[in-house]
Amino acid sequence: MRGRIINAGCPASKIRIVPLPIDLEKFQFQARAVPKDGPIRLLSVARLVEKKGIEYAIDAVAGIAYEYDVEYLVAGDGPLRDDLEQHADQRDVSEIVDFRGWVDSDEVTRLMARSHVLLMPSVTARSGDREGTPTVLLEGQAVGLPIVSTRHAGIPEIVADGEAGYLVPERDVDELRAALRRLLDRPDDWPEMGRSGRAYVQRTHSVDAIVKSMLDIYM
Repeated sequence: MRGRIINAGCPASKIRIVPLPIDLEKFQFQARAVPKDGPIRLLSVARLVEKKGIEYAIDAVAGIAYEYDVEYLVAGDGPLRDDLEQHADQRDVSEIVDFRGWVDSDEVTRLMARSHVLLMPSVTARSGDREGTPTVLLEGQAVGLPIVSTRHAGIPEIVADGEAGYLVPERDVDELRAALRRLLDRPDDWPEMGRSGRAYVQRTHSVDAIVKSMLDIYM
């Protein structure tokens, strides 16, 4: 985003980056582990539009559905919901893909507490629409969820690939599926991934950290 602003003509010396703040008191850390009974829950929280890449998430989940006991929860609504539900049906995973529709922030927090992996494969839409810094990825890391996402927009700046989770190329279902397999095959890595993500958010996106960065700019 900084580069795009510079390309638009703004002098680089005038740009200061202030990250999004996350209230860590609201998002309590919880180390993840394979459930003793029931499925591993994959979670996406997104408006159902092209740039969120939910179509590719469904394809990736379809590729592992018969290898692992998983459930894929999609929290959010939008113009592509009917198309995505049909896509899940065509991929024969409608029984394990649960479209929850719009939920409020409290319900998002509850869903995160019950989930094991945050799956957010963002892409650049055909219109050029793209992400900035997806807040849900910061919230997910704050609560200790391992991340599977894409090398898109500001995501590589907030998710450490191989430490807090895995990042793959946009629209690459094979790599997305491989990242899920790698994560599901290594549940012993989940707690350390969660701690890594939490530590990053605390260090750079906590309210205290953001207040300090703003004071450094204005004082």
